[in-house]
Amino acid sequence: MILILLSSGWKEVFLSRASHKEILLFFVLWITSLQFNISFVQIELNSSIIVMSMMCMYILVKISAWKKRMQTILIGLLLAILNLVLLEFYAIDPIFVISRMGLDIAVWLSLVCLCMTRDRSMQLASLTLGFILGDTMHAYYHLASASYVLGNSLFQDKWWLAIVIVGVGTVILQQMVISYRRFIHKFETMRKRGWK
Repeated sequence: MILILLSSGWKEVFLSRASHKEILLFFVLWITSLQFNISFVQIELNSSIIVMSMMCMYILVKISAWKKRMQTILIGLLLAILNLVLLEFYAIDPIFVISRMGLDIAVWLSLVCLCMTRDRSMQLASLTLGFILGDTMHAYYHLASASYVLGNSLFQDKWWLAIVIVGVGTVILQQMVISYRRFIHKFETMRKRGWK
């Protein structure tokens, strides 16, 4: 579904600064890496996490201003803490889950990310950082009680859903700001000319 959206012109919505070669390389590596798991002590790591981490590092290197780079890292750390808190909160008391745990976490993290920045590359890097670090801390916290697959299908669903929500939300917010500015400009023009 994501490939269809990107090839049908929605690339400008989700990944405006990425070239077609970069997107193709990511998808080839990501789809290939989904097949392999790396086992540690009690944590099983899907190798797609490595591809996503490399993508996050690549975006951070591409960001030219060091202030934006630091802001992206800080937003990612904030999202990681929020991800961990929500995972623990829903594990302790699942009555607060509105629809599904993965869906709720994706919506919360994407809304916070949308409030923090409207730059799409910063959003992508910070969301990726937040999901990877948050799930890693959650897995480490529960290491003694159960085995954990980091990068499982629930993780992938949360990540993709958050990326889509942030992309669409950014476009909606930008259109709202443009409409508001047009309305204010029209209102000021009418006020200067006088009401007729």
